[in-house]
Amino acid sequence: MKIYNQIKYFLEAHDYINITIFIALTVLSIFLDVLSIGIIFPIMNIIFNENILANYKLIENFIIFISPFKFLNETRNFHLISGLLTIFISSIIFKNILVLYVAYFKANFTYKILLRLKKKFLIKIIKIPFYEITKLKATDIMRFLEEMSGIVTIFEQLLILFVELLLLVSIIIFLLIFDTNTSLILVVTVLFFFICLNFAHEE
Repeated sequence: MKIYNQIKYFLEAHDYINITIFIALTVLSIFLDVLSIGIIFPIMNIIFNENILANYKLIENFIIFISPFKFLNETRNFHLISGLLTIFISSIIFKNILVLYVAYFKANFTYKILLRLKKKFLIKIIKIPFYEITKLKATDIMRFLEEMSGIVTIFEQLLILFVELLLLVSIIIFLLIFDTNTSLILVVTVLFFFICLNFAHEE
């Protein structure tokens, strides 16, 4: 709670807008991540079953339309696979570009917060009368600046933790939808080992 209050204290109104943008970009990046993973399964299914999309003509025609080789006189199955591969590769490329931008956005955001805090601190120091400044210890000032940097670092780590948790939850939801039984067994197994490790650590 103390850390939360400290983080909340140095955040300004426009910082919350940047946090919202960061969350939106992260959600989009995770969506592309899950999409790129999810496309693998339809590709495998189409390879083994050509008529799997027979009842979904709209989706089938859209995938064929995306295929860069649709002008070639090849089978419908070939165009379906090439179309899905195009979506797969495009989503990976766009996702990697977006991940780089999100990393830059996060680094720039936290840097600006730290820079703003240091400027405010220096302005307050300048306004202090000279006879009072002489009473301040250099070690106290350095310690305060280090604590300030530490709080910003914690805030940055919380953003990273949020991204990783959101990605984990998204993948689990996707796996539960795709293969419920296997996913439940996997989740229960991971939780079991996690609980065992916690007990072992406490002992």
